[in-house]
This record gives sequence, C-alpha cells and structure tokens, in this order.
Amino acid sequence: MIRKLQRVSGSLQQAKAELRWMKDAVKSYPIDKQQEKLDWFITRRLRHVPLQYILGSVDFLGLNILTRPPVLIPRWETEEITERLVNTIPTMDAFPNTGKELSKITKVVELCCGSGCISLALSHYHPSLDIDAFDISKSAVRLSKLNQRKLNTNVDFQIQDIFKHKFKDYDLLVCNPPYVTPSEYENLAKSLYYEDKYALVTKDKLGLEFYEYISSLKISKYICFEIGEKQATLVQEILQKNGYSSIVYKDMAGKDRSIFATSQFHS
Repeated sequence: MIRKLQRVSGSLQQAKAELRWMKDAVKSYPIDKQQEKLDWFITRRLRHVPLQYILGSVDFLGLNILTRPPVLIPRWETEEITERLVNTIPTMDAFPNTGKELSKITKVVELCCGSGCISLALSHYHPSLDIDAFDISKSAVRLSKLNQRKLNTNVDFQIQDIFKHKFKDYDLLVCNPPYVTPSEYENLAKSLYYEDKYALVTKDKLGLEFYEYISSLKISKYICFEIGEKQATLVQEILQKNGYSSIVYKDMAGKDRSIFATSQFHS
C-alpha cells in the first residue's frame, strides 16, 4: 500500500506521512467504521484526489480552513505571504526597501478569495479591519462563508465578477489570482485537475490577464499579489505602468512568489 501511495505522493516519506494523517482522521468515526473509511480515503488518494480534499480541512496560520472540491486549496506559499501581511499591518514596517513611508491600513479587499483563507486570517489576527472579499465562484463564496461562521470572523464575502463590479476605494488590495498559463496547465500534477480550472488558469499566454486589469483599477494605496515564479518582472512592469512602485519577495523555496506595491497617486 505504501508503495502505491508513494507513486502518487512522490516520495516514501510523504506517503508514510499521508497514511498517518489519514489514519488519524478516521479516528473521529465509530470504531466499526474506521477501516472502511480508511480504505475509502486510500482509494481516493490513489486516484490522485488531493489529500486536503480527503481530510476536509487544512491548517493555515493556525486556523483550520475547510476544503471542498473544486475550491482552490490553500497552499504554503499563500500562507507565507499572508503571514507577512499579518505581521506587517500593525506596524507597516515589514516590507523593507519600498522607498515609501507606509501608512495605517483599515480597509482591505481580497479579489479571487477562494476558500477565504487570506481574508479570514487577516480578520482573525486583526479584528478591527474592514474586509471585503470577492469571487465569481458560487462554490468558493459558499465555502468562504462556512469557514467564516466556523472561525467567527468579520469578512463580507460576495459573489462578484471583478471585471464588471464597481469597487470603492481601499487601503490594501490582496489577490492570489489565476496565473497559470494554458500551456503550463497541460503539464500540472494530476491532483491539480480536481481544483477549479478557472481559479488556476488564465486565458492569455503569459498568465497576466488579472494583474493587468486589477492594477488598472487603481482602487487601493497598496497591492499584494501572489505571482508565478517567472512573472515578477512582467507584473512589476504592469504595476509601474499603472502608477505603482513595487518590490518582489521570494518564497521559502527561493522562487519569486509575491509582490508588494505602493501607489504613487494615493495620498
């Protein structure tokens, strides 16, 4: 069984960890149902169903975030970016080399919110923030609201097409948009095909469609984008064209993963 799981998970160590997590998860079921449930978990995993969907939740900055297909699964890269925001908002001194004196953040908007993990974490650790969060997916907003009730946070989740919605002004805009190109999507791991394609993939060849549009809105003093590892220079050029100076941050794997931008037109 371990060898079969290894072919799915990629390594023997990961396979053993996944089996251990699945065994721990079935302990919440009646004893006479645990083996049956474990067998079902393993069967699904061997079909490349993401482990987070099988277990039904994932830890994100100390919060238990519910996961349901096909809503995008929160990942460690996004968690790392969110942690930087959580640590930055009280003092506004954790984004070095921006060349700007940063001001207090009170109004936040998240676009393409998915499970709501970013907004929920910001609200949990900074309850005074006024946060709006939007996604075009009914499944995503439904799950976000489930997570909100579970975590008792204060975020206004809404179903909206961001390409049509008229936004008010905010202090900070946060977005982990679709940025996988159509050609990249063809070579992704099988497990990713269980997630909403439209939360992952853009229509354009460079994966820049959302960055172009969101930057042009000019509705926030600060923008924090998650980006693909090869997109930093192109996204910075888009931001500069729209009046934002920016800095790129690498993730723990040493890859370009986020951009923090400051507008040159908001006072």
